[in-house]
Amino acid sequence: MPSQFLTGWHLHALFLNLVSAVNTDLSAYLHDQSHEKYFTLSPFQVSRKEA
Repeated sequence: MPSQFLTGWHLHALFLNLVSAVNTDLSAYLHDQSHEKYFTLSPFQVSRKEA
């Protein structure tokens, strides 16, 4: 995945879209929360190049 799409906003949207594919009510509930979100997303990845 290109690094410009690894921002918090993009990962948040991706997560909610994946949840929505399984459970639209849960996705709407998570999206509409006005307080702290009960999930965490991280763009940390390790790129290893073989010699």
